[in-house]
Amino acid sequence: MSNSGSLTTVIVVAAALFQWTAAAMAIFVLRVTGRQPAWLRRTSHSRASALSQRESQVLQYVARGLSKKELATTMSLSERTVNCHTASLMAKLDIHDRVEPARYALREGLVEP
Repeated sequence: MSNSGSLTTVIVVAAALFQWTAAAMAIFVLRVTGRQPAWLRRTSHSRASALSQRESQVLQYVARGLSKKELATTMSLSERTVNCHTASLMAKLDIHDRVEPARYALREGLVEP
């Protein structure tokens, strides 16, 4: 291999290592401090803050994969009440698909994957 080829390989590997190290360091700092820089914050949390406590609970259970029947049993509610909470949270979050509430909660970090 030529010297220029070796140098190119070293530069590419060093650049990849630097990016990995910078990303790992950023994650470490965020975990230790518990703070998130403004540029990483998502603005859609303002939509989630419009949810009632009950709607937030329903959203978290839906994101964990519970059916409406299981959710009703877990929360000691009727299925009709769960349907009302689900419809209300979908309207507040401007969601029109039955699967989207779970995706939204995962994407926004409202539940752990």
